[in-house]
Amino acid sequence: MGSSNAHICLTINSQTNQLGSEIYIANSKDLYDGLEAKKNEIESELSEKLEWKPLPKGKASRIKLSRSGELNNQDSWEDYHQWLCEKVQEFQNVFGKEIKNINNVL
Repeated sequence: MGSSNAHICLTINSQTNQLGSEIYIANSKDLYDGLEAKKNEIESELSEKLEWKPLPKGKASRIKLSRSGELNNQDSWEDYHQWLCEKVQEFQNVFGKEIKNINNVL
């Protein structure tokens, strides 16, 4: 990602049957604010609507993309794995570029 302030997390939640790819920003509200200011461009480039979670009571922030799945259905695991791989690559390309630009300004 080009920054120690942010990383990509891939999640699988078997209780809610959700898969996710997210940017986790540990301790930089300035970085989150900079990304949120580019929200329309980022979502357009990803062709996805993201969940923007500033988490104001804590130090961390998150930007997440989720999808539902039948996680117990092993026939779908290859599809889920492919989706996670595609999203991590897309997040790296889009967010990596934006984070680098924001870090150059901060």
